[in-house]
Amino acid sequence: MGGEYGGNPILCPGSNWGPISLSVNLYVDLNAIPSNPWPASFVIDRMLDVLAKARNGLVLKGKVIGENYIAYISVYDKMTIHIKINIMNDANIEYIVRRILEALAKAIDAKLEEVIVATY
Repeated sequence: MGGEYGGNPILCPGSNWGPISLSVNLYVDLNAIPSNPWPASFVIDRMLDVLAKARNGLVLKGKVIGENYIAYISVYDKMTIHIKINIMNDANIEYIVRRILEALAKAIDAKLEEVIVATY
């Protein structure tokens, strides 16, 4: 790729990437998870470590860049995590959300079901 688009896959016609087609905001209330004593900032650091070890894309401070998504993970308040996921093209949103929530569950040694119930 190249030419007039400068090799940018986001702008190249016919590429597998395209503009953001869906944006999802999730909030996880850590107070609603019985086994969790940690604040959001600590949980996010552990969660990003889990995602990095699982090689779920490029993991940066507060951001995960996957094959067809970008997830921004931040502190909403002391005990709430905000996860914003920008989905591109025909990505499987359920799969992406599940992988991120699984990482959160693993980071705090909780069951996935507990994390799902605490998510709104």
